[in-house]
Amino acid sequence: MKKEFIFYSVVIGFFSVIMYSCVHSLPNANDMAPVCFTSDVLPIFQANCGIAGCHSSGSDLDLTSYPSIMNSITAYDPKNSPAYQAIISKWVNAMPPDKAIPENARTIIRIWIEQGAKENCPN
Repeated sequence: MKKEFIFYSVVIGFFSVIMYSCVHSLPNANDMAPVCFTSDVLPIFQANCGIAGCHSSGSDLDLTSYPSIMNSITAYDPKNSPAYQAIISKWVNAMPPDKAIPENARTIIRIWIEQGAKENCPN
């Protein structure tokens, strides 16, 4: 009984250390190079979302221009941006439904939102 207690204590301690040491934090978006909506973000939305039959101009959720995209983006807050939440979702309402947007493109969108989701390119 004592050996089992020691064994399980060591195992629990080991996994506790591993879980504590595996905390990841995302880099601060303001410390990164500014993301430009026109050249960096818009092409991602247009190629993956704003295509005919999906979220193109005239659809219920148009993702083809800055004003229409901003209807589903909360500046500085990716967690409260429905469009961003849909593109990072793996199960519920995942968009696009046929294939995920590449991770680097999702990261560009996240950084753009965290930097304020501005329309004009920063200097």
